[in-house]
Amino acid sequence: MDAPADAVWALASDLEHGVPRFEPLVASARILRRDGDRLLLETRSPLRWRTIFDVVLRERFCWMQARGRLYVVGMATEEAPDGRTLFAHVEGVPRLGGGLLRPLIGLAVAHDLRSIERLARADLAGGR
Repeated sequence: MDAPADAVWALASDLEHGVPRFEPLVASARILRRDGDRLLLETRSPLRWRTIFDVVLRERFCWMQARGRLYVVGMATEEAPDGRTLFAHVEGVPRLGGGLLRPLIGLAVAHDLRSIERLARADLAGGR
C-alpha cells in the first residue's frame, strides 16, 4: 500500500471506529470485553445482523473468529523497505461449502484493501 504502516494499522486495528469505515458489511462494532490482547467484539451489519467475534489484537496483527466458527478475519501489517506498507488481509468461511463463497469474499477483501489505503492516506492528509 502506498501509505505508511502506522497509518494503515491505526485504521485497521481501530475495530470500533476504523473497521466500519472500510468494511461495508459492518455498520457498527463494539468491544464488549477486553482482557489484555484478547477481546470480545460485537458487529452489526447494515441489516442489523449481529455477529460476536473472539479477537486477538496485537501490535500489527489481528485475528478474529466469529462464535460458531461462521467466519474468520485476519489482518497484519509491516513496513516494506521502500517505505510502503505490506498489508495482509484474509477473510473466510471455515466450513464445508465455504469455498463456494470464495469469489464474493475475494471481491470484498479487494474492496477493503482499496478502502484502507485510501482512508489511511486521507487520515494522514487531515481528512479525519
